[in-house]
Amino acid sequence: QLWLGVLPLPAPGEAPRQVTALVQDITAPWQRVGLPLRDLPAVGILPAGDLADLSPSSARRVLERLTQTASALDQLAAEN
Repeated sequence: QLWLGVLPLPAPGEAPRQVTALVQDITAPWQRVGLPLRDLPAVGILPAGDLADLSPSSARRVLERLTQTASALDQLAAEN
């Protein structure tokens, strides 16, 4: 399994990056090196920073965005 720190921590008061942008951040290089999208479930995604640096509500939003991104990647893999 491959673990990627893909979600930069948002600045205070800002929302985390959008799911579509995160999916693109992962799939573009994945395909560029010739890996099939059906193998995306081998990827684990993490925040690109320490959640302890965020407020509890911001950390929750980051975790929710990671969950949404993981679901989008699973769906993309299932479609290919």
